[in-house]
Amino acid sequence: MTLQPDHTDIRRDLVSLLPRLRRFALAVCEQPDIVDELVGDACLQAVLKAPQFDNGSRLESWAFALIQSVWMDQPKKRTSSGEDTGSNGFTGYHAILGLPQGIAASFLLVCVEDHSYAEAASILGIPPEAVAANVVAARVHFAHQIADSAERRA
Repeated sequence: MTLQPDHTDIRRDLVSLLPRLRRFALAVCEQPDIVDELVGDACLQAVLKAPQFDNGSRLESWAFALIQSVWMDQPKKRTSSGEDTGSNGFTGYHAILGLPQGIAASFLLVCVEDHSYAEAASILGIPPEAVAANVVAARVHFAHQIADSAERRA
């Protein structure tokens, strides 16, 4: 998705990305009660930094990187709220949220959002090898869940 220099377009395009941005923000922060605030802060940064957006790049990648950046810059929000991550309408994300810390965002970007390992690494600010290791760990985690579920049914 490319963007014209007009700031109105970035707002329109961000609105169309909101469901994907919320999903990624949930994978990053793992706290359903602050997801909307995190996405809102990142979208505000996107609007403010719209002149810096490179029209040749993907808006969603840039927005995902802004979410990651805003989250890293707000350590006070990192403490867990103690709220059940399966509540507030996020039950569909329970499997991804059940992943070990830091793995969910890599898995989501590569396996759900279809970014390359290099793109995901750039968004998350980690080496591509770490993204690959996180995706493998997520797949192993899901494989164990499936195996455990099959054993319980037997």
